[in-house]
Amino acid sequence: METRYGQLNSARKRLARIRCLDHCVTCLRECKPLPKSLCYVPKEVKYKVTKTTRIPLYRSPGPDNHELSSLIIFVPNIHVVNEDTTKSQNNTDKYPVLVTSGEEVCNSQGQWARFLKYTKPDGTNHGYEKYEGTTWLLLCSACSGSADTSLLERIIESHQPVAHQLLCGVKQTVLNNWESVVEYTSSVLITSPPTILPSDPDAVERLSTVPPNWTLHHDEDLGQFLCHHLDSSKEHQGTVSSYVESIKVSSTSEEDEGPDNLTDGDPDTYWESDGNQGDHCITLTMKKSIIIKIKKVEMVVLCGYLTELVEQESDGYEEVDGGFCFGTRIVVKGGDENCMKQLNDVSVDQKIYGPSDIVILEDQIDYHPVIQIWIKEYDGIDTRIHSIKMKSSKELQLGLNKDLFSAENLVRFPKLETYDANILYRRALVLQRFVSLIDSVLPYIVPTWEYSIGSVTSVKLVRQLLPMSKKRNSLIDRFLKESESGQHLSIKRLFINRLSAAEHRADPSQDPLCKNSVFCQVFEGLKPRERTEKPLHYRWSTRFDQWWECKFIGEGIIDQGGGFRDSLSEIADELCPSSGDVPIPLPYFIRSPNQVLSLPPFIWKKLSEENVTWMRDYITVDESEVRIIENMDMMNEQDFDAYFSEERTWMTVLSNGTLVPLIPDGVDKVVQYGDRHEYSELVKATRMSESDQQIDAIKRGLLSVVPKAVLDLLTWQELEKRVCGNPDITIETLKRSAHYEDIEDDDTQVKYMWEALTAFSVEDRSRFLRFVTGRRRLPAPLYICQGKGVDTLPESSTCSNTLFLPNYTSAKVAEEKLRYASYNCIAIDTDMSPWDT
Repeated sequence: METRYGQLNSARKRLARIRCLDHCVTCLRECKPLPKSLCYVPKEVKYKVTKTTRIPLYRSPGPDNHELSSLIIFVPNIHVVNEDTTKSQNNTDKYPVLVTSGEEVCNSQGQWARFLKYTKPDGTNHGYEKYEGTTWLLLCSACSGSADTSLLERIIESHQPVAHQLLCGVKQTVLNNWESVVEYTSSVLITSPPTILPSDPDAVERLSTVPPNWTLHHDEDLGQFLCHHLDSSKEHQGTVSSYVESIKVSSTSEEDEGPDNLTDGDPDTYWESDGNQGDHCITLTMKKSIIIKIKKVEMVVLCGYLTELVEQESDGYEEVDGGFCFGTRIVVKGGDENCMKQLNDVSVDQKIYGPSDIVILEDQIDYHPVIQIWIKEYDGIDTRIHSIKMKSSKELQLGLNKDLFSAENLVRFPKLETYDANILYRRALVLQRFVSLIDSVLPYIVPTWEYSIGSVTSVKLVRQLLPMSKKRNSLIDRFLKESESGQHLSIKRLFINRLSAAEHRADPSQDPLCKNSVFCQVFEGLKPRERTEKPLHYRWSTRFDQWWECKFIGEGIIDQGGGFRDSLSEIADELCPSSGDVPIPLPYFIRSPNQVLSLPPFIWKKLSEENVTWMRDYITVDESEVRIIENMDMMNEQDFDAYFSEERTWMTVLSNGTLVPLIPDGVDKVVQYGDRHEYSELVKATRMSESDQQIDAIKRGLLSVVPKAVLDLLTWQELEKRVCGNPDITIETLKRSAHYEDIEDDDTQVKYMWEALTAFSVEDRSRFLRFVTGRRRLPAPLYICQGKGVDTLPESSTCSNTLFLPNYTSAKVAEEKLRYASYNCIAIDTDMSPWDT
């Protein structure tokens, strides 16, 4: 039977989701209740009980719950032969049916729902009204996780009952989830929409309502909270044994490097292949009941490193950088052994140092007896994989639970501390739905085009919520990959005189045009020398990490990357001096001396086109001026006359010390009390736009190497981190970046080194990182080797990121030597022969 109701094709569904997305953004920005369709919660949910079982009932889902009673449900043995799964799922005549509330609650114990009733196969209803108040049951225990042995199967009511269809003469679709409700309620239909299962109005209202005194900034903080805590909770999920019967590999290099290492949970062990390029494969035989019990599995996550082994002239192999690199391509296939189909094709083009999860298959609802993971493309011969994870949708869902919102976890988010955990939990649920809505349409609205209807603009307005997206990072990687260009046949060689640059910094008056600065030396060296020579561009693949080769005059160096990184650090130091005695004070660059480009959040926000405000953002540029203007606005007339009197004219001072008038002849006009609000607005407009010309120039430079769509998808924090690296250099992150060669991590000299670095300030660690790698920020791998002598200064090779660590007699001596080297040993081999320059 054909339905007489209008069925939506995929294009109409996407348009409906975009309309709802635009509406949701307006609600979030204006602090209005969210659309009811996004917050849809069914009034009740039915579960089929397939085997005789005992179901405990509880007074509440909290930690102080106690069992009130239990349901003993008897199910006779029923043999079903070759019955279609979809038909048997809704065949409830032979099984008891348990009915619960559509509103569910997750906490550290598991997923809970209110018990309503259950129905025997003969149709008899059994309500549980013996106890006053609500009664709860545990649908999924957090202890059992993905190996949950629950015998409850949810009944999906996708069509009206057969009797109703025969009566009406049509097969009517029933909407039973928030996604389909959004698609139909936001669509323009000529005919009537399908029937929507009754909703729980109270639950919908709780999700839709804006918490008291709530703003978009609260939503942004909540999004950051979820990103931080849900990402960390995933580290404890993903037991492969719950899903996989057996694991086979195409080849094994050594006996102790076999497939068992993929599931042992040890990040230091790995499987290493031993075969031809492109023929490396991992075959997973899946358990037969996995899809039946869990319904949906986010399948195979590679965890840790994928390391290419490049063949050298000797008989051995050389490990390259210990990270994903060189354009690795992974193909995932599924099906029977005799009939496999491709499920996904993943390209990983960025180097990843340290353990990292790479999702290679997700959103799978079909059962595949065999899963094959093929490592297809890389620049090496063999490969190493450290571990594999699998996570079910139920297991991932349990990551967000009400107990996350404890006072201990909220201490870093003061805006959220005053709110009840129930309010934060419900707001987090609806934000997850909102981000899921973004993910479903993101590839269709980014990048923007000439006839866009404003959807991209809407997404940019809530950009701080985008880190919660699952689809965004892969889209960014795709844009970067598609905008790549090939490497030049020859890398330019630049001759840089760092001695003359140091003399210029000491006395700029001797070189007023700054020609001796490293910046100008690099700029002149990169200029095309001939008319036919094309200017250098930098949209290279991320596998190329060196754009020019440096030759430092008077210093001995063969630049294999270290000299190039040194030149960038020198340029950053010139553009953003952290010293307070520079000839021209730069207040933008004094705030945090650890940063390579010490631009305040105000600048990064304008670069990424995020909204900026005077009080929240410009305070990172000129805090004293912001405080003065805010106080002036709130002063009474007596205080205004006492503090300002005849001193304040219609002028303002820019960051470089320049006086500019706010109105014609403003230098001679005194600000009166009644004019203070107008004066404040003019100061704010002038100061917040004083750097627009420079910001536009920086943005044009960024857009010459990065697609506009990438900037549209990055938050200002992510943009700063991608440009400058991570400013937070902790001992834990340094230890994760460290690799040991001919030395052990428990050697005495290594322990003294870590004790010394623990005593370092953030600036000291930044200097140490530059001494070893040529960079002042992470990520940067550290290779620690045995050095020469006792209590001597350490040596380093910035090209290979290697520290040659001498033996030290105490942590105090190690601290002194490492600090001295970090600040004073930047020049490279200045004892070389002058003929070698």
